[in-house]
Amino acid sequence: KPIIVVALHTAMRRGEILQLKRSAVDYGNGLIHVRQSKNGEGRTVPMNEAVREALRSCLTYDQVIVPNDSYVFCGRGGKPVRDVRGAFRSALQKAGIKDFRFHDLRHTCASHLASSGVDILVIKELLGHKTLAMTMRYSHLFPDRGRRAVDRLQEIFGTGVAQDRELKVSK
Repeated sequence: KPIIVVALHTAMRRGEILQLKRSAVDYGNGLIHVRQSKNGEGRTVPMNEAVREALRSCLTYDQVIVPNDSYVFCGRGGKPVRDVRGAFRSALQKAGIKDFRFHDLRHTCASHLASSGVDILVIKELLGHKTLAMTMRYSHLFPDRGRRAVDRLQEIFGTGVAQDRELKVSK
């Protein structure tokens, strides 16, 4: 469950999550430092409270008491979890979800960000895409962004139909 929570709330890739080390998690500033992503570059991903709690739930007593740089998601002997396919498949079956891959959690996160009006450049940054073209596939999820932008101008300038009529009458 913590791995899924992290994936859904950060849009991190499975490999980035499974290779995550404790030293890359900055609880004080609410950040996860992805040292190397698929595109070969690192990035910083903000954490919300759900992610903080998911990561904290994975800490063992030894990890809290003795500082070390172990993997966040590890098995016996501190070895990183390598494969979550079986557990993920089982969770999907129990939930009655078909045709869903782990990577779809990343797309789900990005889609929800886009449909809630988060700026496409912010989504690009969170996903760690090198180009805006990669992120633009989510742009169809907020087709009214242009309308919202010009409505915002009306709020900024304080103009509206009633004010326009007052101007014509007073002339």
